[in-house]
Amino acid sequence: MLILYYSQPTKQQRLKTMNSSILKLSLSILVILLGSFQGTQVKAAWDSPTTSREKRVALVIGNADYRLLPLKNPINDARDMANVLRGLGFQVIREENASRQAMDEAIEAFGQQLGKGTVGLFYFSGHGIQYEGKNYLIPIGMSRFSATNVKYGSVTVSDVLKTMKAVNNTMNYIILDACSENPFSQGRQKEFARMDDTPDVPNGTLIAYAASPGKYAIAGNERNSLYTKHLLKFLQKPGLTVEQMFEQVRDAVVNETEGKQRPLEFGSPLYDFYLAYQTTGKFVEEQTSIAIADKNTGCKMWGKPNDKITWSGQCVNGFAEGKGILKRYRNGSLFHSYDGYVRNGKLQGQGLLIWVGPPFNRGQFEGIFWEDQLYNGFYIATNSNRFKFRDGKLIKPKY
Repeated sequence: MLILYYSQPTKQQRLKTMNSSILKLSLSILVILLGSFQGTQVKAAWDSPTTSREKRVALVIGNADYRLLPLKNPINDARDMANVLRGLGFQVIREENASRQAMDEAIEAFGQQLGKGTVGLFYFSGHGIQYEGKNYLIPIGMSRFSATNVKYGSVTVSDVLKTMKAVNNTMNYIILDACSENPFSQGRQKEFARMDDTPDVPNGTLIAYAASPGKYAIAGNERNSLYTKHLLKFLQKPGLTVEQMFEQVRDAVVNETEGKQRPLEFGSPLYDFYLAYQTTGKFVEEQTSIAIADKNTGCKMWGKPNDKITWSGQCVNGFAEGKGILKRYRNGSLFHSYDGYVRNGKLQGQGLLIWVGPPFNRGQFEGIFWEDQLYNGFYIATNSNRFKFRDGKLIKPKY
């Protein structure tokens, strides 16, 4: 005989059940409708994060306004690199058209932010040469290019390496898009060579050059230099180790230049490091978005066909770029507002998104966005439930 016993649930059990139901309802709304701010359908994968969130610090320098041989790309290169690196979780120090003193001060500030467990990244776009076996990064303001001025008025790659090594941090990357035209007259080019490899690269450090030793890097006719254009693209590709990322950059540059330019890297990282993190379980989208233009400025964002937008911020090649404020209207009413970083018309980088209209009704997400997706941060529902995202994954709450 089977005897069934039944007892009334306690008040604590009833309260737990009710809270669980509310949480599940909030979660269902979030998972099913989360993509609606960009007109996408979204599926979430319940998974635990597979990567740690180490501190990341970057110094980005773009020098263009040289008196004798100005360059056109470095300012755009530096600004775009800074935006991308912020989107990848870096604290960024950025300098434009920096003098020797400004470069020294920036490197010092950079070193102060580094420490044990920190990943450091240094990026330079501008003139760079080799003299007496050392690689020099040329600052702005040099009255004339001479051996003395270069030797005592420039910053060496070794200076940057010393700063990084002194703090005993986890991993260091130095990226040099500094192999463009030789700024010296024809008669001095044998004395001053193009950038070359650095022989004493310590373990845990990787140095990337835009071109092979003794070769020029091609500036190109676009917003960014040829090398940085591809670097910006592959830096943001999830699931690649840094070494794999540089391999893809190299292949893209070699293919575009038909072998005339070949980037190279030197060094030995201590372990596989993912700048854009692996994305197993990342949200899957069915894109239904189109480019929507602000009627006042013409600057575009991606959205649903019936959306209207306003964007106060920079516009590059017709699309919203950098930091600004976005307001999106749907069916004649304000749907959400966003204050943060954008790249190529998509939310990318640190920002705060607040939904105004249904179904979220004042729900908000603050953290890092990745190509219009919630990536790292917290979604806070109207009932104050919090849902954590890491590496594009919604971490399943405990009921």
